[in-house]
Amino acid sequence: MPWLPSNKVIVAVTANGNVFALDSKDGSILWKHFFAGANLDSDNLAKLLVQRSSDHFNFDPRFVFVFSNTNTGLPTMITFNPLTGDVIDSKALSKDVAQIIQLHHATNDDLKPILLLHKDQRAVLEPESAMASVAPMSFIVTLDSETGLIRGQKLDSAKGQLKLTPLWTLANPGTKVLNIEGKPSDETVHSQGRVMADRSVLFKYINPNLGLILSEGNDAAGKPFINVYLVDLVTGKIVFSANHKRVHGPYHVVHS
Repeated sequence: MPWLPSNKVIVAVTANGNVFALDSKDGSILWKHFFAGANLDSDNLAKLLVQRSSDHFNFDPRFVFVFSNTNTGLPTMITFNPLTGDVIDSKALSKDVAQIIQLHHATNDDLKPILLLHKDQRAVLEPESAMASVAPMSFIVTLDSETGLIRGQKLDSAKGQLKLTPLWTLANPGTKVLNIEGKPSDETVHSQGRVMADRSVLFKYINPNLGLILSEGNDAAGKPFINVYLVDLVTGKIVFSANHKRVHGPYHVVHS
């Protein structure tokens, strides 16, 4: 159907697996789907990813909805068109998938590939045909939801196969990690320059690999606190840390 420039489609997901689209102009429901077996309240794998937006006029937009299906016991990946609601693909993933990451490098048809990390440190790409668009070397950060251990790893695809190499770890004993936020993939990092007396330029370097980690816990007296870390996500170096005592959530993080 034709869309005016002012109209947007808002895609929302509920905790029990209802996916629906709203017209931003009048709030009417354009389409809806119910995926039985979804329970997003206790699902660490649940994600709604924009694999291709509507900016690419030669291709239809594509969203991906991933959730742990309680009926089958397997993670499920649903691919659909956000404008029409048509389901393009539905597939069950391996049971040992531990984390799902969307990569920033788009394929020739403007699809952002999805990286599936398994518990045995295997890495699988969806779709597999996107291997040619993956950077020869990139860095990713993973979180073990059970132990709270944060791992920095190098993803190598130079020889046509994905290989993960551990680089650093960060433990958070007694706390629960709430957020790991890097900079938005489409944001340009600007390093300011100042002209000195001898006509040379002194640059104030802003680290584009800087990430924010937020964790919460309780001290010996039972009082809640949060820890905030600014970490170089490539080297694992902690640039800044802070502790805030006697605070209560919910917490919201913006990193820019």
